[in-house]
This record gives sequence, structure tokens and C-alpha cells, in this order.
Amino acid sequence: LSRRQRQMCKETVSELQIAEFAAGLSERDKKILEMKMKGHRLQEIAEAVGYQTHSAVLKRIRHIADCYEDFISEEYQKYLETF
Repeated sequence: LSRRQRQMCKETVSELQIAEFAAGLSERDKKILEMKMKGHRLQEIAEAVGYQTHSAVLKRIRHIADCYEDFISEEYQKYLETF
């Protein structure tokens, strides 16, 4: 595979992993993640999901990030078990 093709494969795998991870999130957390990835400010996200302050959104983003880290670790462990 060319360098460009390898990069495209990596991007596709990343998108699939994010989609698989997101499928397990609550609707509110999905909305937070989606809006954050689109570049919305924390206060905008707070208003959209019914939080009073941006700090609540920040806490949820940290929680989502922790969950994503656990998800990736589990996926990597599954990968290692294939050898």
C-alpha cells in the first residue's frame, strides 16, 4: 500500500472505532461529543443539552474521554490476543 492508502486506512479505522464507541453513549453524551467535534463552545453545548453551566459539559467531556480511553485499551487488548 502507498503512504496515502495507509493513511486513509488509519483514518477509516479511527472513524469506525469512534462510531462503535459512540454507539454506547447516552443521547446527551453523543450530542456533547458531536458538538465538541464540530467546534462548538462549551456554553453553546451546555445550552443545547440542558446544562446550566459550561463546567458541567467539561465534566462530561472528561468522563467521555476516560470512557474512550478504556474502550481503546480494551480494543488494543483484543488485538493483542489475536497473535
